[in-house]
Amino acid sequence: MTIRFGAPLDFSRYEGMDRDRYVLRAITDEVMSDVMRLSGQEYVDMYATKAKAA
Repeated sequence: MTIRFGAPLDFSRYEGMDRDRYVLRAITDEVMSDVMRLSGQEYVDMYATKAKAA
């Protein structure tokens, strides 16, 4: 098993915007992008329920 740690992510630019769904999606995309980079996995821009149905 390998554990990798990336640089800390800074979301302070979104302070006070935690109810905006577009901001939440931007944060999710940034986190998933870093997970993809660190893990070598492919990022699929689809919710798991839709991926399972396909």
